Amino acid sequence: MTRIPSKQEERQALAEAIGTDGARLLGAIHSADAPGWLRGMSAVETLRRVWMRNYYQAEDGIRWRTREEGIPPSLLFLSSPYDPDGHYARERTTS
Repeated sequence: MTRIPSKQEERQALAEAIGTDGARLLGAIHSADAPGWLRGMSAVETLRRVWMRNYYQAEDGIRWRTREEGIPPSLLFLSSPYDPDGHYARERTTS
């Protein structure tokens, strides 16, 4: 199991490595020689949604979204892959 690094630079590097792995996996799933039923799985769609909201393709590779890069608003953000329609919220706050 990978531990989350304490240094911001190391966390960024780990997140980008995870994002690159996700991009490769999604690319393989959506390739012409992959079975069609694989693309129709709800787990694959959930993975795609999580990936799109947390990563983006930059000119020099996969990047992890931060506030500066435009994390989607909570209405669009997929808070949990176990409940794609659920959203994190705190009562009487905007955080």
